[in-house]
Amino acid sequence: MADTVRFTLRQLPLPAKLVLSVFLIAVGLGYFSAMVQLHMKHSSKTGDPLPSPGDVVEIFAGLKPADPSAPPPCSRIDTLLTGDPTAADVSKNNMAPAFFAKSKGWTTARLARGAKVDDVQLQREGERLAMLAWTRLPDAVKKREAYENDKYPLPDALKNQTITADYLTPEREVKIRTLIDTRCMNCHNSQAPDLGTYADLAPLVTPPSTDLIDGMWVRSARQISVESLTQSTHAHLLSFAVLFTLTGLVFAFTSYPALVRGILGPVVLLAQVCDIACWWLARVPTYGPLFAQAIMATGGVVGLGLATQIIFGLLDLYGWKGKAVILLLLLAGGAGVGYVGLKVVQPALDEEKRLTAERAKPGEKPAEPKGTEQQANGTPGVTHLERLVMGPRGEKVQWNGKGSMAEAFYEKDGDTYKETMKKKPHLKAKLDAEREGEQLAVKWWINMEPAARKKAYDDDLCPLPADRVGKPLTEDYAADDGKAAKVKSILTDRCVQCHAADKPQEDFPLETYEQLMKYMEKR
Repeated sequence: MADTVRFTLRQLPLPAKLVLSVFLIAVGLGYFSAMVQLHMKHSSKTGDPLPSPGDVVEIFAGLKPADPSAPPPCSRIDTLLTGDPTAADVSKNNMAPAFFAKSKGWTTARLARGAKVDDVQLQREGERLAMLAWTRLPDAVKKREAYENDKYPLPDALKNQTITADYLTPEREVKIRTLIDTRCMNCHNSQAPDLGTYADLAPLVTPPSTDLIDGMWVRSARQISVESLTQSTHAHLLSFAVLFTLTGLVFAFTSYPALVRGILGPVVLLAQVCDIACWWLARVPTYGPLFAQAIMATGGVVGLGLATQIIFGLLDLYGWKGKAVILLLLLAGGAGVGYVGLKVVQPALDEEKRLTAERAKPGEKPAEPKGTEQQANGTPGVTHLERLVMGPRGEKVQWNGKGSMAEAFYEKDGDTYKETMKKKPHLKAKLDAEREGEQLAVKWWINMEPAARKKAYDDDLCPLPADRVGKPLTEDYAADDGKAAKVKSILTDRCVQCHAADKPQEDFPLETYEQLMKYMEKR
């Protein structure tokens, strides 16, 4: 009898129903954006929309299946330093920009009287390579001594590397502790993890052990730290306790049977508590991977339960006319999400798959992070022209003729790139791959033997290496069935547009082979 007279959402005035409707829709959109964040934060960026079971086990249990053929594991800081130096900001997965645009004194150094922008770039790259080399020292005792003495003898491969003078002793030893304090402690004075002592650094510069655990696992450097896990637990429990209580209460006051309301009302909040509990239980020896895999199940219950609360809660607020409007809105929203997924998300995932396939090809060297023009071991020998062509991209990069000319292949190509992005944004991944193919073709040409290089320029026909044949390249510059590139045409279209008489960079002409050769000195 009580159920027949109880209060339900249908009895609310229209303004209150509208507020609840907007609230439920906003929660749904927010949770969808959380799924995108989940991909960005925890997936392996191999083209899968969500983290795989292997990703989840690595992140929460800190383990991955043993693979005898896998390369030696690297430390956490090694992973962070080999990120993209041209990224817009420092992140939890990429600290490379802390040596460049996001470093203290970057703008001052680039604007200093007499300073050359490309020299500043090389000095900062030298700092990064020196810290990487120190991080990779196999002898833990020498690593600690170098830090405590603030003197790290450079390996032979970096003896001639350009490094900011402030971090070199008269004997050209790197002041490694000073370098870390300057580039890292600028932020880590106030945020976790603390990097102020070697004891703090040691776990982050030590590669995971390759010893077998339970006969099938090895340690992974991707495991989330206790500090970060505590922070995330605090934020998630407090926010979700409020959010899922509200969505649960909305569903509890619907007109559905008491059994349905009694199960679906609290299930989302309960599943979220279990999910967070599994985050911590995943660190338990032996059984950790099982709890880590359970996170996917509890997360799935949260997502499905929340979707049920939102959709059926919305429908129960209104009569048949309101239900029709809600269904139309849901269909329109689904179509919108599908369109964004098709035009924005899927091309991004396809690009991740392409890059993953490129890196996985046998016999090929993995691609270097964009913006790092020198070899990973710091060996000098890159020409000035190559540094310009293969330099970093971005609006904040001083690009024309000084720090980098990479944007001449993209945004600064004479508006073709911009117009394509406006009219056909879904082609971004394809267009970027083709433009990168142009850069790599020019890089290959630059490093050819002088006689062959001159002939390739004069004939406008540069034979490509075997590993570039068939790879993306702008159609106008492909020749001989994709086996060669019209490098002279590429240089004319991408460089001469500015580097010619009566052009913005007429003081640095690149119209002839002889003019180009002025920038072919190796450093």
